[in-house]
Amino acid sequence: CWAVKITVLAFMWIALFVVTTQMGGEGKEIKRFDPFDILEVSASASAPEIKKAYRKLSLIYHPDKNPDDPLAASRFIQITKAYTALTDETAKKNYEKYGNPDGPQTTKVGIGLPAFLLSKENHLMIL
Repeated sequence: CWAVKITVLAFMWIALFVVTTQMGGEGKEIKRFDPFDILEVSASASAPEIKKAYRKLSLIYHPDKNPDDPLAASRFIQITKAYTALTDETAKKNYEKYGNPDGPQTTKVGIGLPAFLLSKENHLMIL
């Protein structure tokens, strides 16, 4: 009977809505690469100020000074990348154009479906 089918369909739509709204708020926000913030200098900092900040932070977070701290090593890499982004001409142009000193970054977005939905017989189920 069609009343039962419509009720089941409405319930499934409501369940889908609830699940998708619950999943939406849990994602991490991707932090934008900001070399000025990483080096703790203002956006109007001069080259000597940038170099001074780099030297100060690299002495603090250098992996040789913090052999047991893996966060220090990753922080040191960020500091070096930020310094390069502000001093190397190619990296600086890439940062200004793409927001990253490495140039354009690719992003892949996909959806995970169970294997049984991907078979040809079940394509109508997806629609």
